[in-house]
Amino acid sequence: MNPNRLIVPSISIDAPVHALKVLDKGNTRKYESPNNVVGHIPESANPGEAGSTWFFAHLESPTIGEGSLFFNLPLIPSLLSKGESIHIIAENNLQQYLYLVTSTEIIRETDFKLYKPDGRLYIW
Repeated sequence: MNPNRLIVPSISIDAPVHALKVLDKGNTRKYESPNNVVGHIPESANPGEAGSTWFFAHLESPTIGEGSLFFNLPLIPSLLSKGESIHIIAENNLQQYLYLVTSTEIIRETDFKLYKPDGRLYIW
């Protein structure tokens, strides 16, 4: 079941989640930009399913005003290095799924791959 809420208590994230639609841009297709919500790529795994789960939101969006729900996301590596536990809670209409963050990684746009077929669960 698709997620509808994402919570990361340690960095004050508690936001609705919406499935991102694919937009046809003529010669290319891309996912819509999440506007004041956390976007979920519906083709990625849902909470509780095996596979990679992809969530997107803006760190800041001063020009087009699409929010800054992930503004505090860059704090996570520092919190982890201090030994703090970082939990992510993903909800759907039936239940909550609790995840423990064990590492972080910055992925460049040119290295972005929607799926990582190694059998582990990832939340991006």
